[in-house]
Amino acid sequence: MKSIFLLIIGCLLLSHNALANDRSDIVTTIENFYIGDKTGSKAHKIKSLHPKGAYRYVNKKGKFSQHTFVINEGGADTSYDHELLSIEIFGQVALAKLRLENKQTAKAEYKIMLLNRINDVWLITTISWGFEIIQ
Repeated sequence: MKSIFLLIIGCLLLSHNALANDRSDIVTTIENFYIGDKTGSKAHKIKSLHPKGAYRYVNKKGKFSQHTFVINEGGADTSYDHELLSIEIFGQVALAKLRLENKQTAKAEYKIMLLNRINDVWLITTISWGFEIIQ
């Protein structure tokens, strides 16, 4: 009985450690994305974005739009501050929710990032967003 109990505790600890490692790796991927976005660093974009991934969203005219990630040097955008709100992990796929605030207008925008673990590396495969709805 004691052996079974210890086995169960050991499995739980391993599962918890794996989840903590995944969470840490996902946070690092998201940090690399924002370093790349805010500095224009191609190296950080490569570390965070899948080359076939895309921005997918509904534009201001109400039409669906998508654009494959452009992974090149430049294009720095320092107009916003970002905050990671949550991460949910489901095996090989994860969902990250983020809040961005425009530094000049203070308007909030929310991004949803879909990440997939590909060859043991977490990469962003989809980014979708929308502006805060004021009621």
